[in-house]
Amino acid sequence: MLLSGGIDRTIKLWDVGTGCCIRTLMGDRLYEGMNIQGITELTNAQKATVKVLGALS
Repeated sequence: MLLSGGIDRTIKLWDVGTGCCIRTLMGDRLYEGMNIQGITELTNAQKATVKVLGALS
């Protein structure tokens, strides 16, 4: 077994023998499910950030 962590706040459990991902665990994402479509007050960089944190656009 091998664990890996990503910048997307996921932890993956891998089977080293097969190279298959067995499970993906996700940390809490502050903006999970927030709909930012049509919001004009955010810059493109800010929109990209909140999308990584779970917002929908």
